[in-house]
Amino acid sequence: MAVLLLAVCLISQLRLAGRERQRRAAQQNSVEQLLAAAPEGILCMRGTVDTCSTTKESTSVVLRALAVEAKGSWLRLDVPAHGAGCTIKKNEEALLPGDEIEIRGTLRIPEEAGNPGAFDAKTYYSRLDIVCQLTEGKLLSKKSGPDGIRPFLYQIRRALCASLASILPEKEAGSMMAIALGEKRGMDPDIKALYQESGITHITSVSGLHATMIGMGVYRLMRGLLLGIVPASVLSGSLLFLYVVLTGSGIAAVRAFLMFFLWLLAQVLGKKYDGKTAAMAAAILLLLQQPEYLHDASFLLSFTAVAVILWLLPVLQLPFAGRRAGKRRWGCTVASVVISSAGIWIGMLPVTLYFFYQTSLYSMLLNILVVPLLPVLMQAGLVGAVLGLCSQRAGMFFAAPAGYLLSFLEQLAQGMLHLPEAVWVGGRPSLLALFVYYAALALFCVLAVQRQKKVRRRGCLWLLGIPLVFFFLLRSAPQRMEILCMDVGQGDGALLRMPDGAVFLIDGGSSSEQELWERQIGQTLKYYGIRTVDAVFLSHADLDHMSGILEFLQAYEPGLSGKNVHGITLEHLILPPTADPEDFQKLSMLAGQKEIVVSRMEQGMTVGSANWQFTALSPRSGDLSGDRNEDSLVLLFQYGSFRMLFTGDLEGAAEQRLAETDGERLWADVLKVGHHGSANGSGEAFLARVQPKAAVISCGRRNRYGHPASETVRRLEKSGSILFSTASGGAVQITTDGNSFWIRQKNPKNEII
Repeated sequence: MAVLLLAVCLISQLRLAGRERQRRAAQQNSVEQLLAAAPEGILCMRGTVDTCSTTKESTSVVLRALAVEAKGSWLRLDVPAHGAGCTIKKNEEALLPGDEIEIRGTLRIPEEAGNPGAFDAKTYYSRLDIVCQLTEGKLLSKKSGPDGIRPFLYQIRRALCASLASILPEKEAGSMMAIALGEKRGMDPDIKALYQESGITHITSVSGLHATMIGMGVYRLMRGLLLGIVPASVLSGSLLFLYVVLTGSGIAAVRAFLMFFLWLLAQVLGKKYDGKTAAMAAAILLLLQQPEYLHDASFLLSFTAVAVILWLLPVLQLPFAGRRAGKRRWGCTVASVVISSAGIWIGMLPVTLYFFYQTSLYSMLLNILVVPLLPVLMQAGLVGAVLGLCSQRAGMFFAAPAGYLLSFLEQLAQGMLHLPEAVWVGGRPSLLALFVYYAALALFCVLAVQRQKKVRRRGCLWLLGIPLVFFFLLRSAPQRMEILCMDVGQGDGALLRMPDGAVFLIDGGSSSEQELWERQIGQTLKYYGIRTVDAVFLSHADLDHMSGILEFLQAYEPGLSGKNVHGITLEHLILPPTADPEDFQKLSMLAGQKEIVVSRMEQGMTVGSANWQFTALSPRSGDLSGDRNEDSLVLLFQYGSFRMLFTGDLEGAAEQRLAETDGERLWADVLKVGHHGSANGSGEAFLARVQPKAAVISCGRRNRYGHPASETVRRLEKSGSILFSTASGGAVQITTDGNSFWIRQKNPKNEII
């Protein structure tokens, strides 16, 4: 079976290579049709509802069999399987799978991730065969689809969600919907982030725990009522199947159902059930149906968890084998439970880091409490929701334990986050590191099984050897100096990582991107395994240069160790002198409250070490004009003989004055172009002083300011610079050894070296 699974994985990979080319070509044709039908970005679309989810604010649906309105007529997309993800504004019209609807909204085409570690919408939606999104949609018409099991179950799910919303407080109701019904859109974002950071987010995914409680619970109940094996199997299997469909048929839920079905089959046939064989069979069936699952996070996380439980945990339990009998063996039982929880954490660590870049060091202890409470939570929530359909008071009474337990879990998770290093940012490990890590664990398992007697006598020594494999996952500082000019839309932000481990940010804001730190900057830092930022330099007080930093400081929470409980700690905030005392006022106040050092930097001041240095070339506190852009902090960064100039939003008279008074120090290998490439910046006299070999412009795609200005682009090209823009190719990475330097983009059309 293991050989067959490996063969299926290889075949799936080969099938993916061919299918990916065909899919990209087909999706490109569909995208061209969509853009042609919506020249101003507004599109009318018809389609059949595939899936739908409703909250108080909006309804989210996936449409298939799409047709779009173009020049007064309806045009069907070339590929019928392609879909659209649509968000409809709050409306009273209930939608179900199979309904045919007409909708008008703003067209969005999923794009590639602009920064390392950020969410790649294009790849994600491509695997789901979704070619576009329609936001701020308005439902124009609806034709009810045929009756069937899916529409019926969706109606039940909607009714149960409404019942939970009426019998529990809003926050607890949203969590209960996610845990019991797989409806995550109503979950409070702060609670969702809390569960993820504390390592208990798995309870919101319908998986093996839910299958065991529902499927196995019903089977044992039926057997206890003296029903035969076959009737009990049919009833429990059917109920679990309906529950999986009810909760959205997620990968983990389907995997759990397939394994439970094989267990039922073994009971009916009188055969011995082997969990390892069942897990591999489930993986084979899923991959044969959808090869794309091989790269899917849910698939890999679910099956990794099963593999750890079935292969690693029995080996870790060897030291406790035969020691649990008798009244005085409770200590071994407790140790065994702790080792099992730790074993799951150890086994899941590489995959967790690969997809989330961080882990909770105390989640193994928290899960010892959470997992046993989950059945109580599920039963109370579901019983309360069902009774709430008939009587709100009865529903509130029976769901009360679920509300109290959810509040208890929230307080427990929040308290745990304040412990030292509760959230450990490790970065994304390489595929080689993953292979070496799991190879080391496999070798440990083989040796332990072959020498079981010695394992029992020296179990502690064996278990202490496991943490050694962690070293394979540690991400070190770069061997060369790296500068990443991040894609932050219409804004600015650069990340600098030194070989000695020092990390700096220069600006971090945007006027076009919401939740910039959470979705972009923070994810990029975590991708690289950055736990501490030595300093943030802010060029001036415009939000398009500091909104992400402001967001970061607003969510910043010092723990018992003084470090940020959310994983990334800031040591120093460096601001320029300003003419307006209200500039940076809120930012400085927040930093002071979080015990972050705040200081001012003006012309002539330096920050650095023996190998690298930041020098402020402007402004001087006595020469401020009062214009934020012209008073921008201008930084010259030096690493060996490599020089890069960061100019903030410098332009106009201030740029001209800098070229005249400090021109000899301005030359640089790379120029971070001022004010997003505006027409008033990067003048000829200034460029003649800088003489950049390469120039980087940070601006948003199709921004309303027209950045970069065509005349600025011409001046840069005339100066001999190779030009890079985050709007056209995403983040720009500059790597240098102190002598030579190399430049590449995240999504390059042509890579420049």
